[in-house]
Amino acid sequence: MAGRPRDLGLEPSLEPALLFKKDYRYHSLMLPCAPPRVLMLGQLTLALLLCVAACTPKFERPIITVASIEMQHGNLLQQEFQVKFHIQNPNDRALPVKGLHADLSIGGEAIASGVSNRAFVVPPLGETDGPS
Repeated sequence: MAGRPRDLGLEPSLEPALLFKKDYRYHSLMLPCAPPRVLMLGQLTLALLLCVAACTPKFERPIITVASIEMQHGNLLQQEFQVKFHIQNPNDRALPVKGLHADLSIGGEAIASGVSNRAFVVPPLGETDGPS
């Protein structure tokens, strides 16, 4: 009979179960691995991304306060105000502003909202009065 240990020329005392037992332990060098160029490219890409993330400048929010409020005209149901803002730029680069949208509230109660489409630039580490 084929497949038995005796037919293979082995000693009859060897058990067939021990003869065909597989060892599933591998050495780390026997495992499949990417070529060194691919690994080096991946490491270089990761290092470059970390450098770019660390070098990005921090941006702080500008500080906006109400400079003045003037009533333009109004009636019993609707009033129109001109609100001027004072804007401080704590950043080391200029802050170009294309327009503003503001919601005014007092004590958590919304009392007014408005928009302005006037563009202006707040200088770096400077301040300006925004459009009304």
